[in-house]
Amino acid sequence: MNAARTGNTVTPLALVVLAAGTVAYAYVIDRDRVSDADRAARSADVFPSFRVDDVRRIELDHGGERLVLDRRAGPGATPAQAFVSSGSGWTMTSPRQDTIDPAAIDVLLRELDVARRVRDVQPGDARGLDSPRVRGTVTVGSMQYRFALGSDAVVPEGAAYMRVEGEGTFVIGRSLKVQLLRGSDAYRDRMLVPYGEGDVARVASALGVTAEALVDESPFLAHADEIEELRIESADVGGPRVDLARRGTGWHERAPEDRDLDADEVDSANGLAASLTAARALDARTAVPGERIAVSARTTIVRTGGAAVVDAKASPVVDAKASPVVDAKASPVVDAKASPWTEVVEVGSPDAAGIVLARRVSDAAVLRLPRDIARRFEPHPIAIQGRSVWRAPVNPGEVVAIEDSCSRGPQRLLLDGGVWTTRGFTVDNLSASGLAESFAHAKAGAWIAESDDGTFGFGRSGSCAVTLTLPPVADGGVPHRVGLIFGDETEGGLYARPADGRGVFVAPRALRVLASRPSAGRA
Repeated sequence: MNAARTGNTVTPLALVVLAAGTVAYAYVIDRDRVSDADRAARSADVFPSFRVDDVRRIELDHGGERLVLDRRAGPGATPAQAFVSSGSGWTMTSPRQDTIDPAAIDVLLRELDVARRVRDVQPGDARGLDSPRVRGTVTVGSMQYRFALGSDAVVPEGAAYMRVEGEGTFVIGRSLKVQLLRGSDAYRDRMLVPYGEGDVARVASALGVTAEALVDESPFLAHADEIEELRIESADVGGPRVDLARRGTGWHERAPEDRDLDADEVDSANGLAASLTAARALDARTAVPGERIAVSARTTIVRTGGAAVVDAKASPVVDAKASPVVDAKASPVVDAKASPWTEVVEVGSPDAAGIVLARRVSDAAVLRLPRDIARRFEPHPIAIQGRSVWRAPVNPGEVVAIEDSCSRGPQRLLLDGGVWTTRGFTVDNLSASGLAESFAHAKAGAWIAESDDGTFGFGRSGSCAVTLTLPPVADGGVPHRVGLIFGDETEGGLYARPADGRGVFVAPRALRVLASRPSAGRA
């Protein structure tokens, strides 16, 4: 009896000791290794287990310079995830002790986080890894990633070879390569002469303007034709992502697919870039200390071979060597010799009035964007789809009926013996044929979203539809119908969607105006 009781006691104790040993092994021995789950979840990522908030140290050896960036959160510091910018709390310890531009380190961290393998290669096929341009180490929690950056790859344009110890050899995209090649000067605090709020107020008063009035209301400084790379991504891990890079006169899509865009898609990508750089906020202001935005999406643009923003401070500066010029907090000092120029804008969710707060990372300026404009800063792969509205071409000469609820009175037009009629009366053939042709050849001004989320005005007062009926595709089949539904007005037109639910786009106002005119006969 006692022996049985002793045996029953020993077994649980053995299990406890075994469990404790397993935990200790995982904590002491295995904690600095990438788990199989992390590697499977991020199999296409350069760093298979990575959290921006856990990065403690970055070392980049460029041969002639060893750059070391350390995260040093002092006693009582706010946790990293609570900072407005993940670049807060960093300092440079090599090649010199220096303060760091939070925006610059923020961009580097985000590039490391989202970096993808373009393709895996055999070690013997990679070039430049025997004498790499950069040797680096990134410390994430208790793990360390050691890597080397080699020569440029032939394709895609601007890509390079990279090796991460224990993770293989592969090709990376231009944006990560560019960040890894940046020297210490790119991370230094560029404020020339700091001024307090009282000093700023006196200078602004002398100029007859307020400091807030000087904050740029444009989310980006770059022009559309200057953008070399464009990435729009969800703040949620695994969320949607659109990643594009210039290729000659066109674009190469890196995510969600890896391919070159065709001519129609290039037109849409150019339109997306133009809409981002042409956007204007309702107003802009400097961030309140400690202010945070619940980021839902992030847009990053890279311009290489040109000027680079080197002053990312939210405080104004004065260049003492020139006539007094106040940097308006959002107008960064530009170093024409530096490269690249990376800009990041983060957006939150719309409030009850449809206003979206955005943060320009370069100077932490807070912008208020109308909902219509903020939509373009959300990751929607449909945004680079060709502008054709219909899944298959529609021949206007085959249209046999038109239903139009957009005119003053709903009308149904029928083609009978080459003559258009409604309710048995003939109508103006030219108007009816023009209506059929305009809708058959309808093009999207811009694709906005993959589906209707209830905020585009479909079904509300003023919404209407035009439907075209065509003969059956096959003998004995049913007539083929295609239609457009119009919603609210927006910048550049009206929201519209095909009746089959294929996305939401901006339709030209002229199309809605045409549909509103009754095709009455001249008599």
